[in-house]
Parts: sequence; structure tokens; C-alpha cells
Amino acid sequence: MYLIKEAEKKDVIFIPIIVLMELLYLIEKGRVNLPFMQTLATIENSSNYQIVPLDVELLKTVVAIDGLETHDRIIMAVAQDTNTPLISKDRELLKYHSNVIWE
Repeated sequence: MYLIKEAEKKDVIFIPIIVLMELLYLIEKGRVNLPFMQTLATIENSSNYQIVPLDVELLKTVVAIDGLETHDRIIMAVAQDTNTPLISKDRELLKYHSNVIWE
């Protein structure tokens, strides 16, 4: 979380819509204790966060990524299209993107 807190001070943080869907799922299942709508509003109102929708252009990048589950392909495609580091705890992603930061 340190890297994200530091990035919030000066960078744009791209959040794929699928990440928000996964967060909603985890909240509904009781695995994460956050108020979803408040979290979403905070993200939407922040100048440091940008929600990335799943659209045709992103889908074209997703098609070229093979060997990952669907949600990981979308997340990876956003990192590739925005040419930004990907912060993750999933070591598998290191095989697909040269700038994965382990957090």
C-alpha cells in the first residue's frame, strides 16, 4: 500500500473497471469491509484516479494477451495501454508485463 499512497501524491492511478467489479464481489461476500459506493465516489472525485472502462480499444489489447484468466488479461491490457507499472501480488503477471511491482 505504500507505493499506492506515494503514487496518490503525484501520479495518475488507472483502475480497470474489472478491479472495481472484483472489489464489489469481495465486499458482497464479506471478505473486504469497505462501503462500496463511498469508495467508488472517492475514486470518481479524485484527480489522481482514472477508471478505465472495458471498450473495443482495450479489448483489442486483451486479445493479444494469452495465458491469463479474463480479469487478469483486462488488468494487464490497461497497464500495457497506459504504459504504466502494474502493482500486484500475483507473480504470474511478471511473465506478461515488464513493469510489475510486487506489493
